Amino acid sequence: MNATEVGALAQRTAYRFHEELLIEKRGTENQRERHAAGLLPEDELLTLARDVMFAPFAGFRRWDKLRLADIRHTRACSSHGNSRDVVFATKVAPSLQASEWTMYQTIVDASYHANADRMICDLAAGNCSVQIIEHTGTCSKCGAGRYGRSASVRFQWAGRPLSREYSLEMP
Repeated sequence: MNATEVGALAQRTAYRFHEELLIEKRGTENQRERHAAGLLPEDELLTLARDVMFAPFAGFRRWDKLRLADIRHTRACSSHGNSRDVVFATKVAPSLQASEWTMYQTIVDASYHANADRMICDLAAGNCSVQIIEHTGTCSKCGAGRYGRSASVRFQWAGRPLSREYSLEMP
């Protein structure tokens, strides 16, 4: 084995350790048995990981994607419900309104708690990060549009990126 292969094996071993720790601490007996047999589906493992990692954010409202119905076209616009004429985009938000800032700070505080949580630290090395995202939808014919901002909360766990977005609108 060369150095690259040894490094890759060590990384896979570390990922497997994090999977086993999660299953041992939070999995059911059935999940532990299926994981040991190599028969636990990946999506079930990731659901369990997300349940643990995002627990500090349970009180926040998840971001709902913008949809065609969210665009309020002008009366003269012929694009009502026509997806070809609406462009959806995301980018790092350049600014926040006062109420969004307040919600963002609350989510950032929850990320500090996530990074300090012993179980999450054992699983993800306290690597929770938060990024502000701006979502837009704009009609190319009438210019009607809608925007919203979210906080994208991210973890790296067992070699897999986990993320969820939370609305920055006040409840």
